[in-house]
Amino acid sequence: MTNHTVEIIAPDGDVILLVGTEDKQRLQVSSATLSSISPVFKALLGPHFREGQQPRSSSNPVSISLPDDESDDMNRLCQIAHLKFEEDLESLYCDDILQLAVLVDKYDCSALLQPQSAGILLSWLLNHPPGHVSFTPVSIWRIALAAFLMRSMQAFRDATEKIIVHTTVGPPPSISKSSPCLALNVIVFKVLFSPRFQEGQQPRDSGHPVEIELPEDNSAAMLRLCQMAHFQPVNIVETYFKKNAPRSASELCDIAKVMDKYDRVEPLKLQSTGLLLSWLESPLPSGTDSVDLNSLLFITVASLLMHCAQAFAIVTSRIIFRTTIRINCAPWAELIPLNVIVTLEGTRSAAWQHFCFGLPELGIPKCPEWSNKWDNKDALFMQRLADAFNLPFWPPRMEKGMTLPRLLDRTRDMVAVPRSRPTCSHTHSKTEVSAEAFRKFADQITERSQTLCFGCIRGIHLPGVNCRKHIWSLREGAEIEDS
Repeated sequence: MTNHTVEIIAPDGDVILLVGTEDKQRLQVSSATLSSISPVFKALLGPHFREGQQPRSSSNPVSISLPDDESDDMNRLCQIAHLKFEEDLESLYCDDILQLAVLVDKYDCSALLQPQSAGILLSWLLNHPPGHVSFTPVSIWRIALAAFLMRSMQAFRDATEKIIVHTTVGPPPSISKSSPCLALNVIVFKVLFSPRFQEGQQPRDSGHPVEIELPEDNSAAMLRLCQMAHFQPVNIVETYFKKNAPRSASELCDIAKVMDKYDRVEPLKLQSTGLLLSWLESPLPSGTDSVDLNSLLFITVASLLMHCAQAFAIVTSRIIFRTTIRINCAPWAELIPLNVIVTLEGTRSAAWQHFCFGLPELGIPKCPEWSNKWDNKDALFMQRLADAFNLPFWPPRMEKGMTLPRLLDRTRDMVAVPRSRPTCSHTHSKTEVSAEAFRKFADQITERSQTLCFGCIRGIHLPGVNCRKHIWSLREGAEIEDS
């Protein structure tokens, strides 16, 4: 990029940022936007500094030199501020995130960019779990430092927990670097404020605002949307940490509906990701081991409307493996698309049946001289299974409220269980199912953990276990590709 090339982030911007020393990158931005997210820029562009005293407009922008900042990092910060951030979160390295965090801290933007920060940090932590090639002591320390600089409580807790559990080295060396506010630009409001409509013909300013009635919109959701779009210092993320209140999931769903209605999904993508992942990754309240189905259904709808594939993968996996109530009987099931309900029920039923009917097969007498299994199940073995699970009989019933993860944990704790010998003369056949066999069986069920395919859902298909193009593997933290 030459010195005369301008990266246009705000087409009507009245400021040109000259970033870097040699080969300076020129960024055209809005002074109102920068002032709204950063007290530093607000002071710099105010009446007490030379840059703020100069007349400025989109045709005659003021140039501000930032020689100490890196061009790529400042570019990202400005894109986030102007709701133009389109970079794939999976392509961000930990160094990129840390340098962005340094700028967020330097320009005092952390309070107003908390949802965006949470979206970036939590996405990295989920995409790079322990065991991933990019998960190293240095990388996780950098993410923890970035979370600290961005004041992202959830990400800082998750990162430091991983440092304690999965690393044994110290931290890396110290780092040497340290128009109106965000107009929504929705086509509906653009037309509404044009001269063709009454609202657009009326004179308006901060002292005499024009009132617009939106009777069909949820007032609380519209308030949240405007706060997010204008970077208002509200504790949105912290509010949704209270996972014990189903109301939080309902509010997220309402926000998603308003975002979708007014086409604010892409500009507010980082905030959406931060809210959804913060809700999903926050710890369960004491005394509970699961979230109610209605809350998960609300988050499913929100992740669909907000186009957050990662949150959609996590929440649908939890519905499949942690709930037992029939989805179509839930009070808010009508919010879910039919293809989602069909696939959720089918996948959950298949996993349950695989467990309930696969575990007794371990007790079927097998003759080592024959290739086939005996076709009769060992009734005594099945009763021993029921006793081990404190059940009157086998198999367990989904309506009893026993979730699959709880049953799998119990299976992994099983000791050896006797089984009948084959009704033949080969006496060297094993007469028990070992504890190792139970653990392997539970691991096989876990390995087959499936979640719904966001790509197929968006295409109005019936997604399921056969999709290998889009499906998200929660265990590996990456997309599965065709071999």
